[in-house]
Amino acid sequence: MSGRTLSNGRYELDKFPLARGGMGEVWLGRDIKLDREIAVKFIRFPDGTRDDEHIRRFVRESRITARLEHPGVPAVYDVGWTRTVVPSW
Repeated sequence: MSGRTLSNGRYELDKFPLARGGMGEVWLGRDIKLDREIAVKFIRFPDGTRDDEHIRRFVRESRITARLEHPGVPAVYDVGWTRTVVPSW
């Protein structure tokens, strides 16, 4: 692990993102409190500034995905935001 942490040290991220796409990046990491592997998705703002509509769609996607139970759909356990940006951006 890299030592990059989120949510007051609860989540620790790997050194590099797992994947990058049009909406953002996915990082592997660890939930320190529950001792389990996690994936964390960060959204990217198209022009680099906060976009409330982009955030609204991301939260909506999180809520919809959290309701699904299927082996091909990742479980959602948390959603939130931070004022800092992951250094790779």
